[in-house]
Amino acid sequence: IFGCVAHFSRPSRRTCIPVSNRGINCRAMLSTACVPSPVAASGVGWGATTGPLACDYLVTSAGVEELAFIDRVLVETQDWTIILADPAAQPGGRWNSAPPFARLDQPSEFFGVGSRPLDTPHVLRRDEILQYCHGVVQRFAQLGRVRFFPMTTFDGRALCSIVDSDDVRPIRVRRKVVRSLFGPSPSTPLRTFPFHVAAGSLVVPPKEVQLHAAGHAKYIVIGGGRTGI
Repeated sequence: IFGCVAHFSRPSRRTCIPVSNRGINCRAMLSTACVPSPVAASGVGWGATTGPLACDYLVTSAGVEELAFIDRVLVETQDWTIILADPAAQPGGRWNSAPPFARLDQPSEFFGVGSRPLDTPHVLRRDEILQYCHGVVQRFAQLGRVRFFPMTTFDGRALCSIVDSDDVRPIRVRRKVVRSLFGPSPSTPLRTFPFHVAAGSLVVPPKEVQLHAAGHAKYIVIGGGRTGI
């Protein structure tokens, strides 16, 4: 049996700028699908500086909408600085946890950030989208006004590493904390499966089907949406 359960939690009411109003949660959650980011490996990330941090904008997710926001700030300002933090190990937002077969649901020309347009006739795959996001953040870092902190969350006062509880950096945000949306975001489940699972059956989200497909002759897909189809 393959299925997916929606997880929701109430967001904080901190003053912030909504980058997207489309109802999509773009905060990447740390998952087994994440791989070490070449941006972090290059020294741009946790450990690149020590002590308290300060910036004009703190962006708490490295999704595509957030990257587009950063891109506009860099274009329209001369000296404002940005810190980008994300719980995932690499940029990409929700595409980090998307199934391997996922593709854009729109022409690639309408995707991405303004300063790095995509000129390709085919619809981008998940791995191509993640590669694109890597390149965007690398370019931001080269400009010297953006610092990327992967595997990091913001608790309202400090940046906190999710791999080392002792790594907590106080941060002073001079202008705004930017979040992807005011709507709900994935967190701990508030309910169990709305159906009975027979003993010996396996229930996994769609993105993990390929990992468990071997040895199974029959499948039940719960939900007839785009992903299920």
